[in-house]
Amino acid sequence: MYETLPQHYVDQGRALAIQAAVGMKQLERIDAELSRFSKVIERQRENNKQTTQTLDQKRSDLQSLSGRFASLEALQHAALGQQDDVEVDWLERHDLGGQNRLGERIRVEDGWAAAVETVLGDHLQAVCVDGIDAVSALLGDFSKGHLSFVAGAESAATSVAAGSLRSGDALADKVSGDAAVAGLLKGILTAPNLVSAMVMRGGLSSGESIVTPDGIWLGQNWLRVNKDKDAEAGVLNRQQELESLEFRISQITKAVEQLS
Repeated sequence: MYETLPQHYVDQGRALAIQAAVGMKQLERIDAELSRFSKVIERQRENNKQTTQTLDQKRSDLQSLSGRFASLEALQHAALGQQDDVEVDWLERHDLGGQNRLGERIRVEDGWAAAVETVLGDHLQAVCVDGIDAVSALLGDFSKGHLSFVAGAESAATSVAAGSLRSGDALADKVSGDAAVAGLLKGILTAPNLVSAMVMRGGLSSGESIVTPDGIWLGQNWLRVNKDKDAEAGVLNRQQELESLEFRISQITKAVEQLS
């Protein structure tokens, strides 16, 4: 027959069994916590990986856009005469170096950039100033180079002369951004194509002319065609792209700063 264990051994056994059960529950809780933490860490690693990939892509985009911006800006400065040392030095001496050129200040309705550039030509390089009188007083020491100025405050609004061409829209109506351009576009009407322009030509009054969206400009007895071979040669389209790039670069720069 089995001997009966003393009671204190029985009590110790029960206590150990209880401790073991408590220990198992604690281990189960620890395992559950470790599993939860492991999943959290894994998610964080995945998030970090995605953030790093996004950051790398944003930085790559920023580098590409900045390169494009620098290239276009150099072309634009050259096209607007902002790299001509003699003229730029003179403007700087007279505190005019920071003034915009007309080509930087005007906005053109979609499809009419070529027409506006054909008509304005070198006027797009004109330095925008508050008044011509003040500039004229400075010209005594301008001995070399080429500069032009426009003063928006002194320009009147353009209006189409009365006559048989009332059906033609004024080119000035397709331009905004600086009042100075109105006087430069006075009397210039628009036609959707060359055929329409030729029909309208017979009704032109003195000082009036017609221009088409693709840059064909004609008067009663003359015609001018402007076709740039370089797709990036247009000052106005290039300016619009520069402004778009500048905005995108600003947005991506903020995103990079937030992700870093």
